[in-house]
Amino acid sequence: MSDVARMDVEEIKNHFRLALVGGAWYICMQFSLLLYMIHLRRAGAVTVGDFMFVMTVTYFLVDNIWNLVSQVSDFASKLGDLKSSFSVLRTPQELIDKPDARDLKVLKGEIIFKDISFKYESGEQIFHKLNLHIKAGEKVGLVGYSGAGKSTLVALLLKNFKINGGDILIDNQTIYDVSSDSLRAQIAVIPQDTMLFHRSIGENIGYAKENATQKEIEKAASLANIHEFIFTCASGYDTLVGERGIKLSGGQRQRIAIARAMLKDAPILILDEATSSLDSRTERQIQASLNLLIEDKSKTLIAIAHRLSTLKHLDRIIVLDKGKIVEEGTHEELLKNDVSLYKKLWELQAI
Repeated sequence: MSDVARMDVEEIKNHFRLALVGGAWYICMQFSLLLYMIHLRRAGAVTVGDFMFVMTVTYFLVDNIWNLVSQVSDFASKLGDLKSSFSVLRTPQELIDKPDARDLKVLKGEIIFKDISFKYESGEQIFHKLNLHIKAGEKVGLVGYSGAGKSTLVALLLKNFKINGGDILIDNQTIYDVSSDSLRAQIAVIPQDTMLFHRSIGENIGYAKENATQKEIEKAASLANIHEFIFTCASGYDTLVGERGIKLSGGQRQRIAIARAMLKDAPILILDEATSSLDSRTERQIQASLNLLIEDKSKTLIAIAHRLSTLKHLDRIIVLDKGKIVEEGTHEELLKNDVSLYKKLWELQAI
């Protein structure tokens, strides 16, 4: 059981204990008061009206006190969540832009990983003097076992972590001399788990581009093959998707992510396991939308995928193993090598 799940179970137990103790106290108090009022009535100290008045007032008083205690408890819980949020915001950034950082200007989209070395604070070396040259407009796939370094390589390109050695260049500009905002503005990412806000579908798509017009949003949705579905919703583009997009299916959330990428129209596109959590039928539908991005010769594409069938038509496939490039070539070229790791992975999926 995860730490979050344990915390949820413990919180439920605490609420149950509070309700049990409060309920027992409430019953004992009401029962004791009832016995005392019966005693007073038999002694002739109170009238029937006095009896009903005291019991009624006591009931409403206790009920309001109970509601107040519950609200105070909820407030304390929310206050704890708020403090936790601020603790996250106070965490210092590992990588801070230089004071004189300039904006990144991407004209072609060439990417060069030059002798990069990297390891996490607690862990073994991931990369050691890794070199990778991705040409402008080239479509490259990254494959390998889990932990080979595929997602880490993309995270380094996005400047989420600082490399221990070497350099990363985009159109001969080191990413460490440019601002993080301008770098990420030139890169569109379609992740495995799409993050949606509890806003409308139109706002979630328009999030990719500042001041996007309704016409631009609808065009992007059409290219992502989700425009027709949106119009079947009761409020169209104004339909709320729920927290984290809970009201939508996995395929619909992925189409919104693709629509975002279409709207952003960045020169560099990253697909990070964009179809891994979908069923085969939905995957084929999503792949049809992705093909529009893949066929765009003006964009440089890096695709991470465990399902190798999604990488068959890319210009080059890079096979990583323990942070090293062990093979590279087209799908057909790699399958011709009987002892290649790529062919082994392909045959395992074909079984």
